[in-house]
Amino acid sequence: MANADMRARLALEAGHMGSWVASLTRNTAAGDDAVCRIFGIPQSDAPRPISDFLEHVHIEDQFRLEEAIARSRDHGEEFRADFRVRHGDDWCWFAGRGRLTHSEDGEILLVGVNWDITARKAEEERLSILAKEMDHRVKNAYSVMLALVRLGSRSATSLTSFTDTLTAQLRAMADAHRMSTTAAQLEHQDSARLAQIVRMAVAPWLAANAERVVIDERATASLPLGQLSAFAMLTYELATNAAKYGALNCPDGHLVVTIDRMDDGIVLFRWDETADHELARQAREEQEIGSEAGFGTTLLNHCAATLKARLKRELRPSGLLLELRLPENAD
Repeated sequence: MANADMRARLALEAGHMGSWVASLTRNTAAGDDAVCRIFGIPQSDAPRPISDFLEHVHIEDQFRLEEAIARSRDHGEEFRADFRVRHGDDWCWFAGRGRLTHSEDGEILLVGVNWDITARKAEEERLSILAKEMDHRVKNAYSVMLALVRLGSRSATSLTSFTDTLTAQLRAMADAHRMSTTAAQLEHQDSARLAQIVRMAVAPWLAANAERVVIDERATASLPLGQLSAFAMLTYELATNAAKYGALNCPDGHLVVTIDRMDDGIVLFRWDETADHELARQAREEQEIGSEAGFGTTLLNHCAATLKARLKRELRPSGLLLELRLPENAD
């Protein structure tokens, strides 16, 4: 028997558990040192009122514990309950499991264990939030894709141009989704830096034309994961147009992207192209003619509205200048 008691004690210590026994006949309970530490009460083997333990439990969990005890007493169910106890400034989560038995004189006893599950609860909460966020994002993605199809079908000049534009924007959405998922699952972040998204959009041109593409991150600014798709689509649209008509289309073109924070907390995103060649001039003329109804302009305005940002777009003789002013919640 001594060996059995020793094995039980070692098993509890190895599992970081505490053991207790409650008399449901007398409404008292006693626990080992680990249980007393869990509930923040003086260590003692002497039985004390169950209420002495419950008063240290979070008010929202006390009723659940009392119900679990009652189900064990009245129906012989296994005792199962998770509850919170304040430790310092934090509420820590603990699990309780127990089984009903009877003493030789007929006393109703509940024998069980407690252990810390704070880390598990935190992970469960994180995964629950992530699942809700992903559900919301998938629904938004379908809405955006439908909007892209409608906009593109009205403004495309050919099936090829419609396919190319839609493919680029869907790729932007996919990359934004990949970035946000990686940040949330691997890096435990809830936001992503604007500079990361810009580099992703202009990556095909950075390798061969690094000296002509400058990303000037004067201040670190990030967006919540839920807004990544809108900003990614905006930057991909700018990069696609620059590759077709602007700074990324000619050997003497230059692109400077500036990310800064103003004195009032507003984040300034500035896309400044210099491309003085015939193709760029023709494109500017075409864009000026159709700037109000074009797919690209409509998309840029839609993305800016989603981001609750102010958009200023100027087709200068030297190239496109676009400024996006994002509200303070761009951290």
